[in-house]
Amino acid sequence: MSITLIEKRSHFQNNLANPLAMVDMDVAGKSWIPYERAFTGNNGARFVQDTVIRLTRSEAFTLNSGSFEYDYLVIATGCMPVTPFRLESSQKSDGLSEMQTYFNAILTAKRILVVGGGAVGCEIAGYIKARYPSKEVTLVHSHQDLIPLQYKTKFKESVLCALQDLGVNCILNDLINTDNFEGKTFSIKTCTLRTVRGGIRIESDLQIIATGTGKPCSDFILSLCDGDRKALKNGLVDHTGRIIVKTTLQLAWGSGNIFALGDVAKTGGSQNGISLMTQVPIVVENLKQVRQENELNNPILMI
Repeated sequence: MSITLIEKRSHFQNNLANPLAMVDMDVAGKSWIPYERAFTGNNGARFVQDTVIRLTRSEAFTLNSGSFEYDYLVIATGCMPVTPFRLESSQKSDGLSEMQTYFNAILTAKRILVVGGGAVGCEIAGYIKARYPSKEVTLVHSHQDLIPLQYKTKFKESVLCALQDLGVNCILNDLINTDNFEGKTFSIKTCTLRTVRGGIRIESDLQIIATGTGKPCSDFILSLCDGDRKALKNGLVDHTGRIIVKTTLQLAWGSGNIFALGDVAKTGGSQNGISLMTQVPIVVENLKQVRQENELNNPILMI
């Protein structure tokens, strides 16, 4: 059996570390891990640094490295980068330069506004205030509780208490009009804003918008159905571009030899690292069974 990993980056970049890396460049350096370390020796595995641009039912076409035939395909392409939470760079040196820019901006800022109180927003606000206690850090969140809805109330309350103990000014159940930032998620400018509901006045010289993920990286898969409309009609992707999968994480469309997981897939679960860790063994076990038996007699399901 041979395994080929096609990935545009030279390294695995642990984007879960990026909120901390924004205030600690040592962490930034350690978050880039070479893919080639996982592909050493004569184990039938290889790494190709490239981007897949088109698929057929048995072949993947890349931008620069030609095509690769496959019997089984696993798609884990995630979403488009939303900087600084997911970096755009494909090389480690460029990625560290990119992160250094964010690090320097936080270092020199005096009053920082973070919009969005999900996991990433809370982490960024907390890390900044813990590292630089003298800086004013304000976190604005549109709901009454921090962190996504599926988490328990006790946990949400503990996160709020931890941030307040650090000195983060948490404004809940209120909004900032993000049109002020012209689509930027990291904006360095001195401005005075008022919240939409409460009219609370906030002065800041750095604004970080942590309100969502980017567009799913699924355009290349549309070639299986000859374009957007047919892909939607045939149940390959939903209206946001997420790939529709069964509870086995096989594509809902097709013969069952293609799997998808992570942020690019419409799994019905949360879009986070913990959920991905539960999806990987499901794909591995079901793939092994399909390969050995040509069908799933005892599927492992995502529930």
